[in-house]
Amino acid sequence: MGLIKQTTYYRVLPENETVPMPISLRSVGHYVAPRNWQDRVKVKDFVQVFWGIEGEGEFIINGEKYLLKPGYVTYYRRMEEHHVQAVSAKWDYRWFTFDGIFADAFMESFKYPRAPFYVGVCPEELFERLEDDVRDLTPYGLKKAGATVYAALAAMGITGEDRKTDLLVQQIRDFIEENYGNETINVNSIASVLGVHRSTISRKFQSKMQMSPGMYLYRIRVQKALSMLRTSVLPASEVGRCCGISDPCYFSKVIKKITGLTPGKFRKQ
Repeated sequence: MGLIKQTTYYRVLPENETVPMPISLRSVGHYVAPRNWQDRVKVKDFVQVFWGIEGEGEFIINGEKYLLKPGYVTYYRRMEEHHVQAVSAKWDYRWFTFDGIFADAFMESFKYPRAPFYVGVCPEELFERLEDDVRDLTPYGLKKAGATVYAALAAMGITGEDRKTDLLVQQIRDFIEENYGNETINVNSIASVLGVHRSTISRKFQSKMQMSPGMYLYRIRVQKALSMLRTSVLPASEVGRCCGISDPCYFSKVIKKITGLTPGKFRKQ
């Protein structure tokens, strides 16, 4: 039985021209397969990456059977025997292939496990970029496609938990950048607004940003204050108040610590 849906785009090189890049996007596709549909080829001379969207497919990798479920990815290296079979009524997945003299070494450098591993929802926009790139037949298109292959492989290293952390950190940053002028905000108020425990906020922000939320707030306030000192005519004390530092003496100490100058001298410099 054939595929329910098949969208495939291939790289086209000029006659007698070999792959010009260390890694090069070869093809990209989107398949929806019925139960028992198979793709069995002894070996393929390229790396192939699969990303599950809906349903399940069976893979045999190094003699072991695995299921590719939604949100999971897996891959075959160059010259590995392919065994791919749909095991659910409808199996929806995306894939891309790449080759080049460094294809295997490039794939191995990411140190991804051979068994399918969970990373989250398939990034449709990334596969659309791969499709656009492989259809660009110019020399620039070939180079751009290699960069997109790297982006796609890097995306496989961002787990679902990483994405949740990224979203939380962005929410914290947004809150701070919208409320830095309120001198009462702190980790407790951020936790209250976002409905997340303060220890979770501190731990995940520190892990992602390599600084505490309090330090990020401090730096945002100083950054805004330096800009306002140069671009506004407000008194220095008012600039400090607008940036969440209402004590003029403390504000002056902060600016001098950062610039080596008092607010007034920094403004005139």
